[in-house]
Amino acid sequence: MASEDWTTVYSALDVDEKVSAYNSIIIKMLDEFLPEKTIRVHHSDKPWITGNIKTQIKARQKAFSRGDQPRYKQLCEKVANLIAKAKATYYRSKASEFRTSKQSKW
Repeated sequence: MASEDWTTVYSALDVDEKVSAYNSIIIKMLDEFLPEKTIRVHHSDKPWITGNIKTQIKARQKAFSRGDQPRYKQLCEKVANLIAKAKATYYRSKASEFRTSKQSKW
């Protein structure tokens, strides 16, 4: 932030111009340092698979391809735990939906 040129903010005459200049600088910095990531959802993905789980699976596969055995084993356990928790949460929510819905809709 210190290397950014803030003269457009300081030289703006009214508050609206200052806010607009400030926002454009912040948005530019956010785009540079926190880029938006796209996670693909496939039709074959199970309904409990989240973006976080897919990210961890990708990291696990990267560790495997690099031959990083300790990291791979650690991520295998983490992915298995995340999937188990997500699956349990998914089925719990489905069961509660059935409890609150009318039996005639089943």
